[in-house]
Amino acid sequence: MSVTDRTRSAKWRRRRGDRLAGPWHWMLWQIPRPFLALVLIVDAAAVMAVAATAPRYPVTGRQLLWFGLLAGLAALHVEVTRRVERMRELASEGAPYVSLKSIWTFAGLLVLPPSLVAALIVATYTHSWLRVGRTILPHRSIFSASTVVLASTAGGAILAAAHPSGYPGLPLGLVGLGVVVVAAVARWAVNSALVCMAMALMSPATSWRQALRAVFGTPGDDLIEFASLSYGALVATTLTADPWFVLILGPPMMIMHRGIQFEHTAQRDRETGALRLELWRELAIKQLERARRLDTAVGYLFVRLDEVDARLAEVSDERIGRLVAGAVGSEVRETDLVGRLPGGFDFAVLVAGVAGPGLARVAERIRCAVRAVRITVATAAGQAEVGGLTVSIGGAGYPDPAGTLSDLMTCADNALFLAKSYIRDEVRIVGPDVPA
Repeated sequence: MSVTDRTRSAKWRRRRGDRLAGPWHWMLWQIPRPFLALVLIVDAAAVMAVAATAPRYPVTGRQLLWFGLLAGLAALHVEVTRRVERMRELASEGAPYVSLKSIWTFAGLLVLPPSLVAALIVATYTHSWLRVGRTILPHRSIFSASTVVLASTAGGAILAAAHPSGYPGLPLGLVGLGVVVVAAVARWAVNSALVCMAMALMSPATSWRQALRAVFGTPGDDLIEFASLSYGALVATTLTADPWFVLILGPPMMIMHRGIQFEHTAQRDRETGALRLELWRELAIKQLERARRLDTAVGYLFVRLDEVDARLAEVSDERIGRLVAGAVGSEVRETDLVGRLPGGFDFAVLVAGVAGPGLARVAERIRCAVRAVRITVATAAGQAEVGGLTVSIGGAGYPDPAGTLSDLMTCADNALFLAKSYIRDEVRIVGPDVPA
């Protein structure tokens, strides 16, 4: 599990990340003091735990091979599922997030020395942050990794106590299975307890009872967590038998993840591939909640397809819709939200961290991308590529001039009316000084 309040502040975005700002300007120092104390204590404890245990267990060449295989499979897992995971992270805003990275980190816990277990956790979380969660505040990603390091230390202590002569290594037999189960429970309990403390301390509005209910009161998430740990134990068993056979376990794991992918696909519009309005609205509300909590901006664009050129009369509506949706999606980030609105080919675009002139630039890029679309059609002279697609775009920003999703959509709708009624193929953005 990890903490899920992941959006950067306006200062964070202006500086292109804390990593480019001076230490005293980091967003870390602006979080509530109790949560700051917990973050610093947990991070320091994780470093001390690794420093205390690493010298006791030297690293062998075989263990380095195992580490390389696990790190490679973890990276492949992230790459294959990153688009779905981005949606899962945003959908879990304000609640614990069950990460399937535990498959690989728990397998490492069972067969690797503490130093390599910590290195695997750091490598996995760093790669995941770079490819999936760049909007996660770094100190929270580091905190999440530190909780896993401490939880793995607790699990490793149980393995070492129960199997001192064979640690690090997978205990065998029925007794060994029991030891692995206890280690998994300890890892889950420590990680969950730290996440529960974080949820209770990072917001005065969250009570300890609410935090406990969110972390420990979701049996479905717990089942996913223990299924991941069970698969990790299978990976560790395969590693000890023959390291190269662990590669066979990669495809089944990817297929196991397809259930989430099918659910994600079912929430997309069949004709255009954009998000269905219900899911788009749910995720948009989450994004605004995140922006309000961290005082960031959000931009909204209402994109409407203008009247199609007569030369494209024979082209199917579905093909045109997909081309327009593709052009819109090509000019926004994968973390931004593109949904289809009811009616014709109208699209709702929510852009995190962008407002005012920046939002106007995004809208202009979308307009130009649609104009650049070319479609092959049959003419009297043979096949020819023609254009003829244009869009009118209205936009507005949060929190100015609109403070709610409804106001945001209304402002953009009014701006679109001006753009489409007079000129078409135009962008109109409502300024922050215009009342919603």
